[in-house]
Amino acid sequence: MELLRTSVHKHIGKPPEYLRDSPAVRIAVLDTGIDKKHPFIKGALWRKRIKATKSFVSGDESVNDTFGHGTYIASLLLKVAPDVQLYVAKIATSEDIPEDHNIGEVKSSTFQCE
Repeated sequence: MELLRTSVHKHIGKPPEYLRDSPAVRIAVLDTGIDKKHPFIKGALWRKRIKATKSFVSGDESVNDTFGHGTYIASLLLKVAPDVQLYVAKIATSEDIPEDHNIGEVKSSTFQCE
């Protein structure tokens, strides 16, 4: 992971002057949720880098990631993009997404803010 982060950042260099004061990039992660006990995720929640979470899995209101993929993707994004703001939507509990699954139109107001 460290090798990936350093290899990405060494090619980016310093941002142009006009990007230094630009708003943060917002990314929605549609995956298996996040593990709020994971140290990196816990820190991101405390620093308000994870803006909101919501489960769209029928019968599962929790965004807790029991599969691990969503936590991995969220932590990767947080590591390589220091100014990112994440919105996490749990749409699956494993690698399979149910065929009848439909998250429809997602509005920021439907997310539960942390």
